[in-house]
Amino acid sequence: MIHIRKLALLGATAMVAVGIIAAPVLAQTTQYPSTTAQKSRATSAKPLGTTDYLASARTADLFEVEASKIAVQRAQNKQVRDYAQRVLDDHALSSPKLNDAAIQAGLTPTTPLLTVKQAAKLNELQKASLSSFDKNYILSQIDVHERELRLHTDYARTGDAMTIKNNSTVMMPLVRKHIADAKQISGALANNAS
Repeated sequence: MIHIRKLALLGATAMVAVGIIAAPVLAQTTQYPSTTAQKSRATSAKPLGTTDYLASARTADLFEVEASKIAVQRAQNKQVRDYAQRVLDDHALSSPKLNDAAIQAGLTPTTPLLTVKQAAKLNELQKASLSSFDKNYILSQIDVHERELRLHTDYARTGDAMTIKNNSTVMMPLVRKHIADAKQISGALANNAS
């Protein structure tokens, strides 16, 4: 009985010690920096693998292209249609460059597949009323481009295939431009609605 109490006391002491040591570490890992890109870096436990990066980047490209094809046909606002066409034109140049970088790194590009969430979002865009389409499309483009920017930034920082890292670095200004343009259009749409 005394032996069990000593073990229990020893265990409790160890738990307190671990708590004292771990608390500052946990506090550091649960306090996230203010920007989205910093949040992504703070929460990534390991470098982004090349295969995962390529799959995610190509899937993001596919979604942006497919959504923009819909927007060229359905958008009511000329700015939105023009933006969608720019996205299509830019990806007609950038997507093959990503494939070329993968081939130079000794990898065989695979056919990208949309995620279930992306496929559902495309379906929503197809079915959206004409009065809500422009806003929905632009908001989806802001979201996907911000995710894509984090992806390129993370791989440029931690990736291991130099040709692909270089490509991700080259892509970042274009993605930032798409984000800035989409946000400007989103603001104009909001002003027109009020």
